[in-house]
Amino acid sequence: MLMTHQLRAIHDAILIGVHTLVLDDPRLQTNLLPPTHASPPPQPLILDPSLRFPLTSRILNEWNTKPAMRGQTLKQPWILCGSNVPSERINEVEQAGARVVPVPLDSDGRIPPSSLPSILTSLGLRSVMIEGGSRVLSSFLHTLKRDDGSKLVDTVVVTVAPTFIGEGGEDRGLPALQTVHTETMGKDSVMVCTVVAE
Repeated sequence: MLMTHQLRAIHDAILIGVHTLVLDDPRLQTNLLPPTHASPPPQPLILDPSLRFPLTSRILNEWNTKPAMRGQTLKQPWILCGSNVPSERINEVEQAGARVVPVPLDSDGRIPPSSLPSILTSLGLRSVMIEGGSRVLSSFLHTLKRDDGSKLVDTVVVTVAPTFIGEGGEDRGLPALQTVHTETMGKDSVMVCTVVAE
């Protein structure tokens, strides 16, 4: 977890999809690290073509209820949605405290990863950590190139948690695990765990 917060801290923004926001309700902060003026918190970005953003999310709740922490450990969530989203919904989400950035969608109704670098640069962001979920990560890894032909993804860091995930990414009541030993063997990482009795 500490490594994730360190990685977040060296980027201008953290990007997730709305599906991850709905399922995990993450805070997208670096609160495990001491705050410094040299390293402002990363900008939380949510890809949400249809603007399904839940107004009850923790990320928005903390922004609204902890004004003293703004700029120190909190930044206003920005939601990138399709330019076809009704203005009433955009106004509702903005009135709730988020910034909404309408962007063009591709023919599949998605925000194309190849166009994001130019959009984010226009918003003042230069480096982005793509944290998830699986659909967002997969779309970036399959796209490979920006609109200008340059490389889209520079580095991939994979962390594996000692947990089982059921079908569709849902926890199906599987047991918790405790890591006993990890080792890298060639290109494979091996993790030996024990089942935690409940």
